[in-house]
Amino acid sequence: MDAAKRFVAAIDIGTAYSGYAFSTKVIPTIFTCANGRNLICCLIKLQHPFFRSKQRILAFGYDAENKYMSNLEIDSDDEESGEEERCAVLFQKIQVGTSESDEESGTKMKAFDIFTFAFKYFKEQIINKMKRTLKDVDIEDIHYVLTVPAIWNDNAKLFMRKSAEEAGIKGSQLTIALEAEAASLYCQELRSDREDKGNLMFSESLKTGMKFVMLDLGGNYNHI
Repeated sequence: MDAAKRFVAAIDIGTAYSGYAFSTKVIPTIFTCANGRNLICCLIKLQHPFFRSKQRILAFGYDAENKYMSNLEIDSDDEESGEEERCAVLFQKIQVGTSESDEESGTKMKAFDIFTFAFKYFKEQIINKMKRTLKDVDIEDIHYVLTVPAIWNDNAKLFMRKSAEEAGIKGSQLTIALEAEAASLYCQELRSDREDKGNLMFSESLKTGMKFVMLDLGGNYNHI
C-alpha cells in the first residue's frame, strides 16, 4: 500500500451485503455506506441487436431491485413508445471465478463484466461522497483496498484485481486484503471496554505471548 496517499477507500463485495468505507490521514473518522443486498445489478440493455453488447450500470442493490420491479409494471403501450433503453436484466447469486452468470430472462453475461460494473459503481460512489464530504480530493491520491475471504485462492484474488482494474482502478492504487487481517488491524485500534485496562487501545494492552480470538459473523458464513 502506498503510504503517501492521503485517502484510503475499502470495498467489500459480500455474500449478503456489499459496501464501502473511506478515511483520510488527517481526519480519523471512517465514513461508511453499506449499499446493496448481494451483488444485484440492474442494467440498461439497448434493444437493437447491433447494440446488444453495449450495456451500462443503472442501479445497484436495493435501488436495482426497485427499478427492476418498476420495469415489470410498465404497460405494453409504454414499451412501444420508442424508447431504445429499458431496465432489462437482474443479476444475482454470482460466484467469483465463473465465466458466466444466469439472470432471470435466461440470457447470460460474464461474471467478470458484472464485477467490473460493481467496482465501477462503488468507485463512482466513493469519489462523489468524498468530494461532498472532504476538501481538495484528488482521485490520484486515493488508495483502494478490496477485502476478500481468507479461504480464497490466488485465482479468485486475481479475478477481483482484474475486475477492479477494468473498472478504472489502477493497479498501483490497489491492494487486495484478507478480511480477517483487515478486521484484526481495525480491532487493535479500538478502545478497551475493560475497567482494569482504562481507556487504552486494544493494541496497547497486548503483551508478548498473549492470544485473542476474533469472530466474524457474516451474512452467510461465520469465521473464527
